[in-house]
Parts: sequence; C-alpha cells; structure tokens
Amino acid sequence: IRYVASSTATHRLELTSTGDYFGSKSWTRSGTTLTITSISHGLTTGDYVMIRNASEDYVYNDVTVLDVDTFTITVADSGGTSGNSAAYVPAFGGTVTESSGDVSAVTIIAPGALSGSCQLHSLQIFGDLQTTNTQITLPTGTKEGAGGYTGRLDINLPHVVASSLPNNGNIATYTVGPQFNTGTNQNVLTLAGFGDAFGPAMAKVSFF
Repeated sequence: IRYVASSTATHRLELTSTGDYFGSKSWTRSGTTLTITSISHGLTTGDYVMIRNASEDYVYNDVTVLDVDTFTITVADSGGTSGNSAAYVPAFGGTVTESSGDVSAVTIIAPGALSGSCQLHSLQIFGDLQTTNTQITLPTGTKEGAGGYTGRLDINLPHVVASSLPNNGNIATYTVGPQFNTGTNQNVLTLAGFGDAFGPAMAKVSFF
C-alpha cells in the first residue's frame, strides 16, 4: 500500500509498505466514526491502518481500540452506514519536524501488537525550503519495518535519491547519501547532503 503519512503546504511524507490483509469484516458508521469488527485484531490505540470497501475506500488513519474484537477509525460523514465486506491492512505512522519547509526530522512509527506483519519498503519526503540534512528515526528490529538497526551488523543500507523540485522548471538530481552512526542510535538515518538544495527538494529512501 502507498499512503501519505503527513502533509502540509510545506512538507509531505509518503510511505509504501506491506502488511497482512484482513478482509470480509463487518462495519458500521455513525457520523464520522467507523467501527470495524475483527476477531482478535491485535491492534492497539494509535496504530495506523488502511481501510478499504467500507463507507469510504482507501482511508488511512489511526485507530481507537474498543475491545479485543472491535476498533474505530475516523472517516468522512458520508457514504453507507453498514456492511460486511470491509478490509484493512496495518500501516506505519509518520511524524515530521519542520520549520517553514525545512524538514529537520522524520520519525517512522511501527504498529504495536501487529508490528511483525508490516515491512517498510520506501519513504519519500518533500521540504519546500530544504536547508537541513534530515534525520529519519526508524523502528528497530527486523519484525518492525525497514531492518534491524540495533547494531552496526544489522543496519539495512538503503538506496537514496534526491532532486530539487522547483515550482516551475526542470528537476535536478543531486547527491544525497545515507549516513549512520555505528556506535550509537543505529536506527537514525541522516540524509547527508539533503540540505544542499537551499530550496524545494524531495528525497526517496528505498529499503528493498
């Protein structure tokens, strides 16, 4: 699945990931609250999912757990009010720290109880006035997304490409490299050189 984890007028964080598919689930909607029934779903409040085939299709949001078999997600106050063919896939959350379009930090958050079912394939970050080498904090452990990142031997080296992204004109690729500290915080990836854009820029980090 591909989804936008964070977006404003001056930044955008897009993720692609794979996760377990859960289908043929009963659902009801009251106002903007969609309730999904999924026996022993294993989610925790704050986990993110992608919902399909309910009152809306392809909705990404965090969940509120009611009990072991039901959870809710916020949707638009429109569409149907009940059904039995909803589907969902657990997804990653993402937060962005930026100042006037200069993205300094990104944190990727793995789902809680179902973290083992998700793998992060790539992330793409846009900053409207990029002058900082962005630091990306990744989940640790091979069950939680992009690689182990608990020591220097289980760092999963990603592939990074970056381009300037002018409002009107041709994009221009420039060199940005993945940088890790092998002594501490091995799960923190620095996009070395990303701040050299001194303007709108986009970087894509691929883990597979």
